Amino acid sequence: MAIIFGTLVVGYCSWRWRLHREIQGHLATFKAAGCPTTPAELDAYYTAVPAGENAATLLTNAFARLVVSDTNNPNLPLIGKGKLPNRTNGLTSAQAAAVRACLAENTEALRLLREALQRPQCRYPINLTNGWQTQLPHLARLVSLGRLLELEAMVATDTPEAIQSITDLLRLEATLKNEPAGVSLTVRFHLRAIALRATEHLLTARPLANAQLADLEGRLSHIWQPDEFSCAIVGDVSNAREYYEVKPWQIFRYIDHLGGDATWDPDAPEKPLDLLGGLLVEPLAFQSANYRTLVETQAALYHASQSPTTDRRSLMGAAMAPFAGVQKPRPSRRSVFWNRNKILAGMLLPSLAEIAPKDISSLAHLRGAALALAIERYRNAHDGELPRPLDSLVPDYLAQLPSDPFTGEPLRFKRLKAGYAIFRLESIVPEGEEQRKVDYEYLFVVER
Repeated sequence: MAIIFGTLVVGYCSWRWRLHREIQGHLATFKAAGCPTTPAELDAYYTAVPAGENAATLLTNAFARLVVSDTNNPNLPLIGKGKLPNRTNGLTSAQAAAVRACLAENTEALRLLREALQRPQCRYPINLTNGWQTQLPHLARLVSLGRLLELEAMVATDTPEAIQSITDLLRLEATLKNEPAGVSLTVRFHLRAIALRATEHLLTARPLANAQLADLEGRLSHIWQPDEFSCAIVGDVSNAREYYEVKPWQIFRYIDHLGGDATWDPDAPEKPLDLLGGLLVEPLAFQSANYRTLVETQAALYHASQSPTTDRRSLMGAAMAPFAGVQKPRPSRRSVFWNRNKILAGMLLPSLAEIAPKDISSLAHLRGAALALAIERYRNAHDGELPRPLDSLVPDYLAQLPSDPFTGEPLRFKRLKAGYAIFRLESIVPEGEEQRKVDYEYLFVVER
């Protein structure tokens, strides 16, 4: 009997030790790549910038001067309740007046914004040692400033002024390029989309000179970074360490916190049933097994983020497949028990995995814009005519035609009644022997 008991104890201890070693092995993968694995390391990873060189110092002042008061104005797009006009229809006179009034209220905020964008680096004043509870108040303000810049581009009567507004939009999104948080990357995508939409409106309204087109093309080519999604993963890896350090009897309350139930207070009293449940599941290595699954999947996602964009979606889909039935914002206690080894990953990783296709889609839109700018330079040299075929852009206007980052196939070109559209094929679904359904995504449209 003693031998059997001793064997069980040794086996149990070996199992727990193996879990620990597997966790440390996955964390070592990140450390070998120079990535942080704790909130304190993450805060140091987000490099400090001297105050005199930090754009965030002046941007914080711009936030304080930001005026968003006319939110119910039916003539004010983006900020009020007014509808943004389509590409072929400009602002109405009432809309233009409302926009100019809004811009006049924000003259000082825009001045400080432009002064800030002259500085070479940016590090917003946030404390990443707080983990998941880190506050990011600057993100909403950046979106508001981005909308102001788009409105400024739309009412600009001078082409260089409109281009300057778009350029400032691109510089504004670049202030977030080193911020290791998934939500910050999502805001970058949004600001890029605003800049590209403003560019579509500008190119539809009027032709640009070759120098202006080349300048915009050069700025767009440096926006997307291959490692920007990796940076978001690193933030999640570091923040997840907080879970591993929670006491066993606090596990259920912490899971409720991750589901949005409440802010996390480690000193708050436990409910008796949660306290008992946490102590009962601890011998099952609930905490260690969950954390092992989480960092294992994060390592797989990080590996996928380092792969060519054409492979990322399938690799990330494979990494996330085991959690298809666990993705609940606030799982029940029964669900927590039956999915005890993957409940944490199932709660935290879906939102991160959803960013990956947005990252590749953002690159696709930037490539579509670059192709459109090359087409515009071609039109300038050929009396407004569109290229027939797109290959005629190479090598005088492009070194090579841009490809779809999802598939590697060339981007597509479609002539419109007035102008053209750049698009990518999403999928081709057979609907019968002779029929098929084609799903596509417009990347950039010029209706002139």
